[in-house]
Amino acid sequence: MVVDKCMDCHKQCHWSSATVQVVAKYAAKVRSGRMQYACIWLVFCAAPMLLCGCADPPPELETHAVTGTVTFSNGEPVQSGTIDFRSKKDQRLSMNGEILEDGTFEISTIYKNSNLTGAVEGPCSVIVTVMLPGNPIPVIADLPETYDVKPGANDFQIKLPLPAPK
Repeated sequence: MVVDKCMDCHKQCHWSSATVQVVAKYAAKVRSGRMQYACIWLVFCAAPMLLCGCADPPPELETHAVTGTVTFSNGEPVQSGTIDFRSKKDQRLSMNGEILEDGTFEISTIYKNSNLTGAVEGPCSVIVTVMLPGNPIPVIADLPETYDVKPGANDFQIKLPLPAPK
């Protein structure tokens, strides 16, 4: 076993000397000067970087409880739909919830194939998708306000700029 320090992160890296011997044996068989230099580079530069496995794991995600109510402009609750919170810091995260018949919602975050309760801290844009009775096409409201998720419990009252269906 060969032990060396990674040139990028300066952590101890372990890689198999057998792997290096196989690549060196291949390099010895190559007769072309250019290929020989390429193989030597592979043995001494690329192999340690590829095989050291010293990258830090991704940090764990901390979420905070996010609940609330979605209403139409006249105060009536939205009875069906979804609500999406989009982090302005990391838009790759999927943070959403279902709007229940009384207009309430609870946000959860999908991260590393897990469903975490809550949303990440920080400013978020909000998109509400509403299913209106008798209308097969959903109404999508991309709200202009920014909602700031803070540590602890967050309860948002979201008023859509739409009239309630008649």
